[in-house]
Amino acid sequence: MAKAHPEQDAEEIHQFKDLLASFSRLPQSKETSHKTFFEICGISSREVCYSSFLAFFLNPKEEHGFGDLFLRALVQASGVKLDTKDFAYIETEVQTPKGRIDLVIEGASFVLGIENKIGADLYNNLQDYYQHLEVLAKQVEPKKTVLALVLSIKNERPPDGFSPVSYRAFIDEIQKHLGQKLPLADHRAITYLTDFINSIHHLEKGIRMDKAQLDFFKENEQATLKLAQKADELGQMLRAKVKNVENGVKPPDVCG
Repeated sequence: MAKAHPEQDAEEIHQFKDLLASFSRLPQSKETSHKTFFEICGISSREVCYSSFLAFFLNPKEEHGFGDLFLRALVQASGVKLDTKDFAYIETEVQTPKGRIDLVIEGASFVLGIENKIGADLYNNLQDYYQHLEVLAKQVEPKKTVLALVLSIKNERPPDGFSPVSYRAFIDEIQKHLGQKLPLADHRAITYLTDFINSIHHLEKGIRMDKAQLDFFKENEQATLKLAQKADELGQMLRAKVKNVENGVKPPDVCG
């Protein structure tokens, strides 16, 4: 029979109480997370769907009524100065020698390439993409300005000439100038935009919570493992007691 160690047991119980109290203080959202259209359709993490959405709103000539608000907001979020008023066209899934760029936007004076990242890791051949954008820029004289962006939920550090832009920074720039555009915007486009922003917010919230919980368990690894072990021992003891009770109960004699 194992010897009792009251002082050690009391210390462990105190440690477990502190652990549970700390876990309960992890950030919790007070919002009601109503499902967005993206989430209802099961496409909230599909990059191709967000790229199609962006292609619509980044095009100043589309019927959304926001003009070049989104294109300007994206460029401003990148910290680069670019004249977006000479917009010409936008294309998705642009073929390169070794892959595909999610979005390419051309104007009379610029070529803008966007690698869109919602959930997947940044494994793309960005050097190939950038070289393709350079080729497009050199097709006219003088050469167009090249701007290559990685637009992402997570903070990325892209190489090979690409600049990082977070969706949060992009949306913040949109919202700064949204009020003056709303009277001219199509009411359906306003609904689409709201759904888009909420979907991005839900994805961001999931990443923040996952990181917070992961950091917590890393910081409290030993105590967490010990608590899990004790919980398992308790489960085994309860199952053994239930089995003993079952073995001690005799069925009634229905024939007596």
